[in-house]
Amino acid sequence: MKKFLWNEDWTLTSDIDSTPRTVQLPHDAMQTEKRVPGLKNGSSTGYYPGGKYTYVKDLAVDVTDLNKTTLLEFEGVYMKSSVYLNGNRVGGHIYGYTDFFVDLTGKLNEGANEIKVVADNSQFPNSRWYSGSGIYRDVILHMADAEYIKPDGVKVSTVSIAPAKVRVQTDAVMADDTTVKIQICKNGVVVAAGEGEDLFLGIADARLWSAETPELYEVKAELVKDGVVLDAECVSFGIRSLSWNAVKGFMVNGETVKLRGGCVHHDHSFIGAAEFEVACKRKMSIMKKAGFNAVRIAHHPASRAMLRVCDELGLYVMNESFDTWLGLKSSYDYAMYFEQEWRNDLSAMIRLSYNHACVVMYCIGNEVYLKDAEKAGKISKAMADYCRELDPSRAVINALNPLTVIMGDSKEPEQFRNAVVDPREAGKGGGLVGSQLANVLVTLLPTLTKLFGNEKAMKKRNACMDPLDIVGFNYSDFLYDDQHKDFPNRVLCGSETFPAQIAKTWNMVEAKPWVVGDFLWTAWDYLGEAGVGTVSYEKQESFTQPFPCIAAGCANIDLTGEITCQGVYTAIVYGQYAKPYLAVHPVNHAGKKAFFGRWRFTDALHSWSWHGLDGKKATVDVYARAAQVELFQDGKSLGKKPVEKFISTYEVEYRDGELKAVSYDQFGKEIGTDTLASAGQIVKLTVKPEKENLIAGRCDLLYLPIEITDANGVRHMLKDRDIHVSVEGAAELMAIGSAELNQVSLNPYTSSSIRCFQGRALAILRSTKEAGKVYVTVSAEGLESVIVTLNALKN
Repeated sequence: MKKFLWNEDWTLTSDIDSTPRTVQLPHDAMQTEKRVPGLKNGSSTGYYPGGKYTYVKDLAVDVTDLNKTTLLEFEGVYMKSSVYLNGNRVGGHIYGYTDFFVDLTGKLNEGANEIKVVADNSQFPNSRWYSGSGIYRDVILHMADAEYIKPDGVKVSTVSIAPAKVRVQTDAVMADDTTVKIQICKNGVVVAAGEGEDLFLGIADARLWSAETPELYEVKAELVKDGVVLDAECVSFGIRSLSWNAVKGFMVNGETVKLRGGCVHHDHSFIGAAEFEVACKRKMSIMKKAGFNAVRIAHHPASRAMLRVCDELGLYVMNESFDTWLGLKSSYDYAMYFEQEWRNDLSAMIRLSYNHACVVMYCIGNEVYLKDAEKAGKISKAMADYCRELDPSRAVINALNPLTVIMGDSKEPEQFRNAVVDPREAGKGGGLVGSQLANVLVTLLPTLTKLFGNEKAMKKRNACMDPLDIVGFNYSDFLYDDQHKDFPNRVLCGSETFPAQIAKTWNMVEAKPWVVGDFLWTAWDYLGEAGVGTVSYEKQESFTQPFPCIAAGCANIDLTGEITCQGVYTAIVYGQYAKPYLAVHPVNHAGKKAFFGRWRFTDALHSWSWHGLDGKKATVDVYARAAQVELFQDGKSLGKKPVEKFISTYEVEYRDGELKAVSYDQFGKEIGTDTLASAGQIVKLTVKPEKENLIAGRCDLLYLPIEITDANGVRHMLKDRDIHVSVEGAAELMAIGSAELNQVSLNPYTSSSIRCFQGRALAILRSTKEAGKVYVTVSAEGLESVIVTLNALKN
């Protein structure tokens, strides 16, 4: 089928704003809302409310196209969507995270046809994190003549790797005298070819896909009749094998792999849930730089764009279906529809995943309720069997929390489907329930996990675990040994773990073959679950924070994409960062007791720029994979210290100057250095675009880090001010933000200004339809403005 990206020039109205305005997809309507102090369940969503949004666009149809097969594919609409053609409902979808098709064949008129999409996110709260609203992923128009290859109709699977053999299955609408021709190419060169709808092809000298070697091939399927190509489809794929057992662990191409995993939510910080491939690529590239080789998409299926990127970059993906089964975790969440919809949505996730080498596990749930072990066991078996029926090549896992497994399902959750609520209402509402309550208990009383989620309690849920290929445990490494003792063939994975315990948990992963990996919470900071990673001084704060807190703050990579000290420490634990690393606890909080939630490891920063605080006692950590480290201040040694759990700590009197850390092996040989210098007296704006050019067509983004620095580009940490950005030419300012969790200025990310945080902000530009010059002006009070000239190139 021919495919057309159908994202441009939709008209948007909402339940509170009937004024039509033109928007470009992907579009997150939640970012157009004003945040509400005291919003019900507001801490979960970053105090963004839901709403009801209507998108309208005309589809012009020529008389020659009236008889063509015509489908509209929606890759993601949050949520409960209804699609109308010329006023008549022709389709829709409940789940906000799986794609769906609407068949327009035979229903179109010549000329203009009105397509209307209603995204109903008004039953609120319905999520434990920032969900976004509206048509936040691509819309694709598919058109074909009488004979065509169906969408996702070409499936490629690896049969063997030595020798390399793949199976290519083509699902097409075609006549008996039409032939399916297959070519497999590598870098444009045909390496195998054949004919048939179900074909096995050998590939000589095959290059295997793995996270370390993300080699990709392309299969081209053609429908051919009398020498004429009627339709064609190209699919990218990787050749690789997967296996797992309790002796050798998780194996890719016959080699044991330990999964260095991080969990991510689907939002892209300041642009919300709007899904751009370039945003996915940036996010996953930084994750690889931070030492990860695996990602858990939590707690919903990944987009097509995300899977393409993970194939290309080389990241193992745990693709996850649902956060809940039959137990409501928010007042109006997916539990209301689970029994009705789970097969449709699970099959959609697997359909999108099938050709992607990066996907290695299907996760069928997160912290689901299993108190009724018999009923839950039946659900677990039905879902696991269904996964294997559709795709037997991947492992099936479930991320189990020992506290939530003893919680019961909601009674008849479907009874709330027709409830009418005000999605912008402030008030107490919601409360701490379900897994959010469990997380609070874990934070305040971690011993409760061991008490109520002990081995005896977990054994009662074996009916839920037995159907799985791999059992995922959230915050439950204490179960690893007893599980292996009682079930020596059971394969385990840390599906969600505390970053503060990464040294301990990673040591367990490396030492225990039956534990295949660890996915810490979380790799990348995200909107919602406001303040679970907040650092507080002098007193312990609650699990979440009140308005204006907007994000979690517990990640290895902050909202701007900067790898934090916590992130570098994790990479050192993984053995993915060789040098020592200086981590300075904020000198402006010197002498204060710091309190961290269980999801935050440190408040340290990679900076020695604390002007005006001379004489303050500074705590300096040196992270290193070494036997000893030595710290120098302004060239003077402050002594050598042994490294324990990859950290050595010094107390230093602050003064502007230089810190240098040196690491040594067990023989006293120097193996690495790290240096920090204080910023000079000059204060200026430094703007460094992450790339020079955009691609015209409204699909490209450009990230523009903005910092307050000295003349040499060393960042000032204590000279924050409001940053203003204006854009002219062939691009537009899409968003601007900082890593600050408390949005003190209350400026939305869609505005043109933000207060920087610890000397840093990030602007995001989106290309327009036209090519040409782009002029960006960045200004701040008391500083000379900076003008950056860029180019938007023709696609």
